Order: sequence, then C-alpha cells, then structure tokens
Amino acid sequence: MRILLTNDDGFDSEGLSILEDILCSYGHSVSVIAPSTQKSGASNCITLTPGVEITNFSKNHYHVSGTPADCILYGYRSGLFTLNNIDLVVSGINEGPNVSTDIIYSGTLGAARQAAILGFNAMAISCSPKNMDYKNGEFAYKDASIFLAEHIDEFYGFCSSNSLVNINVPNDSNGEWLPSSISFVDYHDEIVFINNDLESLMNNIGTSISVSLTVSQSQRPSVDKNHSKQITDFEVIENNKIAVSIIDVLPSVSSRHEDLIILSGGINE
Repeated sequence: MRILLTNDDGFDSEGLSILEDILCSYGHSVSVIAPSTQKSGASNCITLTPGVEITNFSKNHYHVSGTPADCILYGYRSGLFTLNNIDLVVSGINEGPNVSTDIIYSGTLGAARQAAILGFNAMAISCSPKNMDYKNGEFAYKDASIFLAEHIDEFYGFCSSNSLVNINVPNDSNGEWLPSSISFVDYHDEIVFINNDLESLMNNIGTSISVSLTVSQSQRPSVDKNHSKQITDFEVIENNKIAVSIIDVLPSVSSRHEDLIILSGGINE
C-alpha cells in the first residue's frame, strides 16, 4: 500500500519515525509530509496568508511551516501527493491519546480529517503514556505501529470521504481492541497565571496577564458523561485495551433538526 504519513508533533518526532520503519518492514511504500515544528492542538486550522514553506529533507519526505492540515492541503494542491499516488493517509503516532473532545482540538485528527475532505482514505493513531505521566511515562510507539500494520487492511474498508478511523493505544495494552463510541471526559484543566493575577485584570483598566493551560497532575481524567450507551474510547484505553472508532468527517445534524423544521413551519424535503 502507498501510505502518506503526517502528524502534529513535527517531522522529527519519535512516533512518526517508528511508525514509518514498521510500515516499511511490512512491505508498504511510505512518504512523509509533516509540520516543521510541534503543532499540537491545531485542529483543522489552515494557513491562508502568506502561505507556507515546503522543505524536501529526504526523498519523498517533506516538512511544512504550517499546521498538520496545511501539510495535507498544500501537499495535495501543489501536486506532491494525489489521489492517484497515495492509497492511505495516516496521521500519527501522536504523543498522547486523542479521545473524547480531543478529536475536536487535535491536530492529528485535523490532518486526517483534511485528507478525507480531499478524498483520501485516512486514519489517525495515538498513544497514551504509561500511567498517564506525560513527563516520565513511556509511549508504546512500536506496539501501536505493529497493531496498525497488522490491522491496516481490515480497517481500510471503513475509510472514505465521509469517515475516518481513529485508533488509540494505551501504553500497557493487552493487545485486545474494541470498537468504541465517543466519550465526554473531564480533564480537570487548570490555568496557570504567569504574571499578575485575575483580580488585577478585573480591577485595573489596561492591565494584561499571561496565562497558560495545563492538565492537573493531581487528578486523573474522568468520564463526565457518555455520548452514547456504548462503551467509550476513554473507558476502553483506561481498561488497557485499544480503542478503534469510526468518526464522521463532517459534524452530523442534531437529532433536534426535526423540531427546527416544525418551528419554521417548513417541510422536511
């Protein structure tokens, strides 16, 4: 299979390198187009002006001075990669899980989504650190790469311009995988005040403060509510299994759409 790899952690990330090596060892032809620098949280953001710079750093390997979605968009529009020379776009392996609301913010998912929008078959794959310790925890990049390589033909049939496959591999996976719905997870985010404080901002016109968002180290993420009655992606990886989800490329219309039609006095054609 002719596979194009991308990610949001940068072209020189460990997860991307290991994934390429494993896929090549399974006989796949691999090309790479990834961001020049770390672009986590970029979602589906694209650069309109002044454009991006694409650098060839080795044969069929490029890095882009833009977002993960830029990599796919500009790689496609420039003619570097087309629907005729790429069978599958894989985004990852991401350093950290992409479950729950992560799929909205994730640059990893953003790149896969952009690929599907352009007509490519696309998958995203992510890893959780051991004990959810992002500073010292190990990431099972090799195990995740092997899992994808061994199941890529099975999952390929679920990819289309309307849907993509999202895979999440915990560090201590037992090797089993489950089809998973999407959860709502409370990550217990905290704001760090770098200079001044909230009271100063509220009470002094012209005052500014610097803040950053961090995940609480004192509390593990927890399921706040479930999107469905099915087992969710977060719950699956919490139980040391691999979560595999089929995600719609475009948001679906709410179940309350019928109520809106009634309110408008219209007819649902």
